[in-house]
Amino acid sequence: MLRPKGATACILSLMLLSVPVGSGVSAASNLLQKGMSGENVVQLQEDLKKLGYFNDKCTGYYGDVTKQAVIKLQGNEGYIKDGIAGTQTLSLIESLLKESTSYDGILQEGSSGNDVANLQEDLEDLGYFSGEVTGYFG
Repeated sequence: MLRPKGATACILSLMLLSVPVGSGVSAASNLLQKGMSGENVVQLQEDLKKLGYFNDKCTGYYGDVTKQAVIKLQGNEGYIKDGIAGTQTLSLIESLLKESTSYDGILQEGSSGNDVANLQEDLEDLGYFSGEVTGYFG
C-alpha cells in the first residue's frame, strides 16, 4: 500500500522533532568565527566573560572584540592564535569552566595565606597583577 506524500512528510517531521538538541556552545558545535551570529555566539561570549576574556555586551555577533577575546584565550593556553572557536577551543573553554570554582570566603586587605596567593596568581595570569606573589593582601 502506498502512503500519500503528506503522511510521509508528517512522519519525517515527527522523527526530526524527536532528535535531542543540546543547549549552549559545546565541542560538538560547528566552529564559530568572525562574521557569524546567533545563540551559539551569545553562549561563547558569556563563557568568555565568565573566564575574564570578554568584557563587552554579549550581542550574539562574532566581531573583532569576540575574535580578540578568543585569540587572547588561545594564546594564554598555548593554542594556535587564529581567533576561531573550533572544536579544540570550545573543548578548552568547557574544561576551564568546569575547573573554575567560586570562593565563599572574603579576601580583603590584611588577609594572607594560600587563598590570597591563588588569587594573586590568577590575577597575574589575567594581566591584572604584576607584583610578587606573596600570599599577603596588602
